[in-house]
Amino acid sequence: MFGKTTIVAALLTMLAAVPAAAHGMGGGPPMGGGPMPMMMLLHGANLTSDQQQQIHTIMQNNRQQMQSLFQQLHSIDQQVSALLLGSTAVTSSDFTALEQQKSAIQLQIDQNMINTALQIRGILTPAQLSAAAATNQKLQSLHQQIEALMNPNGAPPPPPPGD
Repeated sequence: MFGKTTIVAALLTMLAAVPAAAHGMGGGPPMGGGPMPMMMLLHGANLTSDQQQQIHTIMQNNRQQMQSLFQQLHSIDQQVSALLLGSTAVTSSDFTALEQQKSAIQLQIDQNMINTALQIRGILTPAQLSAAAATNQKLQSLHQQIEALMNPNGAPPPPPPGD
């Protein structure tokens, strides 16, 4: 049986595919940034026009709530910047309430993403789920090959800026 983390990771991977699929159906730009390779998982699933419309509707219904949550995160980030760059002395305790707010919003975003992924998963046939899983496996393999090429000595890649 799969662990909770595995299921959540699989659902989030599937959800990552949704904005690009919706975008291809006129859903507008993906939420939260540009397209990623994982967003193409549904491309090879041979969605029917009815399924495409259902996914488009799910994404449209979800978009306004997600935009509001991302705006709240942005506002918190601006408040943190203002504190850090302000002229008064600050301590880590000055950020506690903002960190708690940001964590609560991030939990809402994560739950929303899982719920949306579950709605979309419910539309797919077993064959389409299998096709998406096969695409995901191929993308994972390509990612591993790229890592091996970029790190021939087996050294882990450096952390991204800001980590």
